[in-house]
Amino acid sequence: PKVIYQAYQLLVQQQPQVVLSFGGYVAVPIAIAAWFLNLPIVTHEQTRTLGLANRLISWLARYTAVSFQHTLATLEPTQAKLTGNPVRSSLKQQSKTRPSWLAKTRQPILMVMGGNQGSKIINQTIAAALPKLVQDWQVVHQCGNPTQKNHYQQELTKLQMQLPDHQQQYYQVRPWFTELELAWLYQHAKLVVSRAGANTIWELMTMKMPAILIPLPHARANEQQLNARYLADQGGAVLLPQSQLEAKTLLTTLTQAKSQLKLMRENLAQLDLPRQTSAQIYQLLIKALDESS
Repeated sequence: PKVIYQAYQLLVQQQPQVVLSFGGYVAVPIAIAAWFLNLPIVTHEQTRTLGLANRLISWLARYTAVSFQHTLATLEPTQAKLTGNPVRSSLKQQSKTRPSWLAKTRQPILMVMGGNQGSKIINQTIAAALPKLVQDWQVVHQCGNPTQKNHYQQELTKLQMQLPDHQQQYYQVRPWFTELELAWLYQHAKLVVSRAGANTIWELMTMKMPAILIPLPHARANEQQLNARYLADQGGAVLLPQSQLEAKTLLTTLTQAKSQLKLMRENLAQLDLPRQTSAQIYQLLIKALDESS
């Protein structure tokens, strides 16, 4: 109740005409306060299943925008709108700037992504498989920013230096990729190993990038598993459960995926993704505002 009151005060002070939410627990008090103030609300769900916050907010919202066709069935037809998920436009622009830290080699680029904080189990698996990985791939590994418990880049760089001199160039580990670096890598990598968050899934689909997906097993409402299963069912990714993740299974799955790269890209190219997502969300805001006046 205290936070809802604070949200109410904030909205009175800022005097918005419409509220746009992307879910998450911090959005709920704002949505409730907006409802008390009779402000129109539009909310957006990124994943295949409505999270608890968006289930609550959708009861108050005029419109709920969703990323996946599957999600429409859980909402009132007059309220729900399939828009897709917004993807940074910079990723779609042709990038000619190769990251300065990335050596020019003939080996195909394997991009590994573990998210902002990194993934301990993915990092450990890459470390265990590294001597064999660099025989076939130029591995570009986003390991996560340092924490109080771990400094993944430091630990993995030590392993890089233990590789034979001529193979060290085939492994580069970074805490994070800049937007420009990520744009270039999406356009030049052959395969991605990643978690299966909503933004990542949409970036992979938009950039037609084949992937091995390792869903976070304890994500809310099993959302990463559902995201990964969707892309795997479309033939654009291979699903590798974390419970089965180890160096041997990763290497086997990489061999399988490498033989299917052309087919996976063709399947991704056939996906009928919603277009102009940001513009569609904007139009929902305008519509909600017009209907409330």
